[in-house]
Amino acid sequence: MKKKKFLACLMACAMVLSLAACGDTNNDAPAPESDVVETTPEESTGGDETPAAAEDVSIDFEDGNFAFARVYTKPANAAATELAVADFNGSKALEVKFTREGAKIAPYVAIDASSLLGADVAKVASMEVSLGVAYDNGSFNAVSGKIYAWSGEGLVESFDEWSVYLATANPKKAVATLSAGEEFVANANNIFIISLETDNGVADGNGNATLYIDNIRFLDASGNLLTADSSVAFAAPAGFENSGHDVNLLYVDNKTELDGFAASAGAWSQAGIDLTDEQRALLVPGSVIEINYKSDAPVWMVAIGENPLGGWLRAVNQDTFVVDGYVAADSSTVQYTYEQLAAYWGDGFEQYLGTLQCESSADWEVYAVSIGTKSTFATVGSATELDGFAASAGAWSQAGIDLTDEQRALLVPGSVIEINYKSDAPVWMVAIGDNPLGGWLRAVNQDTFEVDGAVSEDSSTVQYTYEQLAAYWGDGFEQYLSTLQCESSADWEVYAVKIGVPVKPAHNVTELDGFAASAGGWAQAGIDLTDEQRALFVPGCVVTINFKSDAPVWMVAIGENPLGGWLRAVNQDTFVVDGAVFNDGGSVQYTYEQLAAYWGDGFEQYLGTLQCESSADWEVYSVAVGMTE
Repeated sequence: MKKKKFLACLMACAMVLSLAACGDTNNDAPAPESDVVETTPEESTGGDETPAAAEDVSIDFEDGNFAFARVYTKPANAAATELAVADFNGSKALEVKFTREGAKIAPYVAIDASSLLGADVAKVASMEVSLGVAYDNGSFNAVSGKIYAWSGEGLVESFDEWSVYLATANPKKAVATLSAGEEFVANANNIFIISLETDNGVADGNGNATLYIDNIRFLDASGNLLTADSSVAFAAPAGFENSGHDVNLLYVDNKTELDGFAASAGAWSQAGIDLTDEQRALLVPGSVIEINYKSDAPVWMVAIGENPLGGWLRAVNQDTFVVDGYVAADSSTVQYTYEQLAAYWGDGFEQYLGTLQCESSADWEVYAVSIGTKSTFATVGSATELDGFAASAGAWSQAGIDLTDEQRALLVPGSVIEINYKSDAPVWMVAIGDNPLGGWLRAVNQDTFEVDGAVSEDSSTVQYTYEQLAAYWGDGFEQYLSTLQCESSADWEVYAVKIGVPVKPAHNVTELDGFAASAGGWAQAGIDLTDEQRALFVPGCVVTINFKSDAPVWMVAIGENPLGGWLRAVNQDTFVVDGAVFNDGGSVQYTYEQLAAYWGDGFEQYLGTLQCESSADWEVYSVAVGMTE
C-alpha cells in the first residue's frame, strides 16, 4: 500500500489539534492538501466537503453518458452489479447497484482514463471524485473502499483508500494520486477502478449500499483540470475482462443458438418456442443446453409434448425450486446437461419434445438459448509453469525441455498438462526417455494426427489429462520421462506449458450462511454447522472457498472425530494445500475425497464446526458446497 501509516497518524493528530484550537467544527475549512484519503470519524468532523456545484469537472454525468465505465468482476469478492445514470444529491450521478444480495459485497467500477483523455492521460497527476451511498430502507451506514490505478505500459496496480463515515458528509470527495513510478502513459489502456469493499449496512441488517459516483476531476501536476470526452467507450486493458471462464459452468463446444428464443415473462409464467426437427436433433446424450438471462432468481426449462411422464414437465425440484443445473456466479447463465434434463423428463425425452420454454420464480428475461456439446476442457488450478518451455519450431519439428525431478513429480494421476500456443493446427506432446514402449513417443493419433487432448474454443490452448498421456506412453510413464517436447503439423510457437489439477464445475451449489470471516496468520474462524449444512457434505461434492490472502486458505474441522477433535486439511509438514488453487490465487476447491483423506470417510457425521486458516492474514468472502457429476 503506497500510503504510509505514520503520515496518516500525523495528519489525524494535526486535525485534532486544529479542532481543539478552533473550539468548534469549521465546515468552511479547505480539505487537506495531503494525498491521504483514508478518513476517520475525527477527520470527517473537520469539514471535508463535497465538490461545490460551481467547481469545474471533467465528468458530471449530466449528459447521461457512461460507456467509458465498466463493472470489474475478477476479484473473488466482486459482486454482481449494474450501472445506470440516476438522480442523487441534486444532480445526475453514476449509480452502482447490486443485482443480487450475497456474501460478495464489493462492487468494482473501472473508469477508462486513457479513452476519456486521449494523449492528455499522460498529464494525469490525480483524480478527484465525489462518492456517496444510499440504502433502500433510507438508513445511513459507514462504508469504505479503494481507488485502484493501473499505470504505465505494464499496468502496475496501486491504490488510495476512501471512506464515507458520516451522513452529514455524504457524498464525500475522494482523491487518488499517482505517485512517482505510477504515472499514466498514452496508448497503454490506463484506468482507475473504484471499489466499495467494507459495507457496515450489511452487518447492521440494512442490505447492500448503492454507490454513487459523480463529479470526476482529472488534474495535472499543477492542479489544472483536464478535459474529458464522455462519449467514448470503455477499452479493456489486458487482464481486465472478468477472470475468463466462470468455474461454476461447463465448457461447451459447437454451440447452436435456438432462433427466436429471446423471451420474457413474469414470475411463474412461461415463454419459449416450438422446436424444429433440426433443433430437436441437437439434444443428444453429452449435449448441454445453455440459458443466458436476467432475473433475480435462476431460470429453468419446461418441456411440452407427448411425453409418457406428462405433457408439461418442469426441470426443477418441485419442492424447493432449486435449479439442479450449473448456475453462473453472477446469476446470468444456467446450463443443463442432457442427463440432468433426462432425470426429469426421461431418457429419450427429445423424441416427445414439441415446445421448449423457460420459467423462473421471479420476473425474467432470456436473451438466448443455445445447445452444444460438453467439452473436456477444464479450468486448471494449482498450476506450475515449466520453466524454459517457451519454444517454437516448423511443422513436424519438435522443441522442448529436459525435465527436472521436481517438474517430473508434477505428473501424477488426475493432473492436467496445459499448452498455450499459436499455430494453424493443434499442438501435441512428445516424450523422450527410457520408456519400455519406446524412446520417442508422440501423444497423438499416428494415423489421423488428431489431438485427443481438449482444444480451447479459440484454438490457443490444448490440455491433456495424465490418463490421456498414459494411453500413449503407459501407466507410470513419468518415471521414464527425461525430455518433454511439443510438435504440430503446422509451424508453431508455444508460450507456456503448465501442469496442475482440474477445477470441477459444481451444480446444486449452496453457500454456507455466515461464513464471511477473517483472521490473522495461523488463526482460525468459521461457523457451527447446522444439520442442513452438514448434510451437504457427501461423496462427489466439492467445497469452494473465495478469499483474499497472500497464501492459500485451508479447512479445519472440529468435532467428535475418531481421528482427532481438531483436524486441518493441509499437509502438516509443508502446509501446501492439496485443494485446487485458482482464480489468481483467490479461490481454493476441495473435493470430498481430499477432505476425507485428512478427516476420514464419513467425516461429516462428526463435523460440528468448520473453520478456515492460512499461514498469512486472510479474509474469506464465501464458502460454498456443490455437487459434481
